[in-house]
Amino acid sequence: MATKTKAKLETELKQGFAMFRAWGEVSINDDTFNGVQTSEKTGYKYVNVNFPLKLGDGKQVYLQLMDGYQPAKPILKRFSKKADEGMMDIKWEFRNKKDILENVAPQSFINVRLEKDDNGKLIHKQFLSGIDAAEYMEKFLENGQEVFVSGRVEYSRYNDEVQRRFNIKNISLNEGYTRKGEEVPAHEHEFNVEQTYLIEKDSISSRSAKELKEEGRTVIDAYVPQYVSKENGHEVKDTLALPQQIVFTANEDNIDVRLKILDKLFKMKSRDVVRELVLKIAVNEGYDQATGDIELTPEVQELIDLGFTTKEDVKKELTIRGNKISELIFDGIKIVKDKETDKAKMAVRDRYDISVLSVADEDEEEVIKDTDEDEDNPWDDGSKGVISDDKFEAMFD
Repeated sequence: MATKTKAKLETELKQGFAMFRAWGEVSINDDTFNGVQTSEKTGYKYVNVNFPLKLGDGKQVYLQLMDGYQPAKPILKRFSKKADEGMMDIKWEFRNKKDILENVAPQSFINVRLEKDDNGKLIHKQFLSGIDAAEYMEKFLENGQEVFVSGRVEYSRYNDEVQRRFNIKNISLNEGYTRKGEEVPAHEHEFNVEQTYLIEKDSISSRSAKELKEEGRTVIDAYVPQYVSKENGHEVKDTLALPQQIVFTANEDNIDVRLKILDKLFKMKSRDVVRELVLKIAVNEGYDQATGDIELTPEVQELIDLGFTTKEDVKKELTIRGNKISELIFDGIKIVKDKETDKAKMAVRDRYDISVLSVADEDEEEVIKDTDEDEDNPWDDGSKGVISDDKFEAMFD
C-alpha cells in the first residue's frame, strides 16, 4: 500500500531489517570446524564455520559463523549498551572480562544454548568473539541435533552475482519445554526471513496479473539495501541496492485477494520513487525430488518382512535429486506500530528518490536490536508482530 509522498524523498540509502529464523536438523562432519585460520596476506585470524541445516523434503540451507581479529591491532569493535556511545573498542585479551561485558549491547553477543546443567536446563553462553563461540560449539554441537538458529542475512556481489549469507547470532537446541505448566512441543522445521526490500515501477511486469492467474506465480524484481565495505577488490564503504528476486504465488482459492495484494503493495505509478517494504519471506532452498511409483521385487519385500529395512527407507534410496532450487517466496508483510497514532500498520512507505538504485551514498550500518526472548522459551517462535491470514487479507478489501 503506497503512502502519500508529502516529505522530500531521501537520497541516502540506509540499511533495514535483514533477519532470519530457522528450525531444523544440523548436519556436521569432520570438516565443519577447522579451528582458527590465518590469512597469508594480512595475518588476520578468523574462523569460518559452515554447515547445512536440513529442513526436510530435500530442502536445506547453509548457515555460517565467520569472525576474527587482526593481531597487529587486537581490538574488537562492539556496540555499547548506551546508545549515545556508539561503538566500543575492546582489547582482545579483555573480551571476557565481566566489567567490560556488562557495558556491551545485547545485540553484540553471540548466544549459544547447547549444553545442559545438572537439572536438564539449557545453559546460556554469550560470546563477544565468533572464535570463542566456534570453539564452544565444536564441543557441544552434534550431528543430527534439532536446533533453532537466528541471525542476520548479509549480501555480497562478485562479478555481478549476488550471494546471500546467513550469519549465526543465536543457536539453541530445539526441544519441547514447559511453559506455565503446559508442555510445548519442539518447533517444526521452518526457515523464514524478515527483510527490507526496495521496489520501483518496473519491479513487476505488465504481465504479472496474467502470470499469477495462469501460472500461479510471478516474479518481482526487487533490491536489498546492504552496506558494502569492499567489492571486487575495491573499497566501497557505501550502502548499495543489490538485486534480489521475490516469487509471488497464488492458487485458485486465494487468487482474488492475492491480486489485490500484488496491486496495493507492488504496483507503482511514478518512475521517480522507490518504495521500501519489510516483507516476511519463506526461503525455499534445496533440490527437486522425485520418487515415482515403486514396485517391490519379492527379494526386497522379504527384506522388509524380516525387518532389515522399511518401505520408507527403500523410497529414500530411490529418490532422484533434480534441479537445485533457491527461491525467496513472499509470505506476508511486517506489521509495525505507528509512532504517531500508536496503531498497527504495514511496514511500507514511498521513501527514496530513484537515484538510490544506481548511486551509492556513504552510510554507517544501522543497529538492529534483537527482541528480548521469553525466559521460559528457549527459542522465539516468531509470533510477535504476526497477524492472522484473515486480518491480513482484510487490509486489502
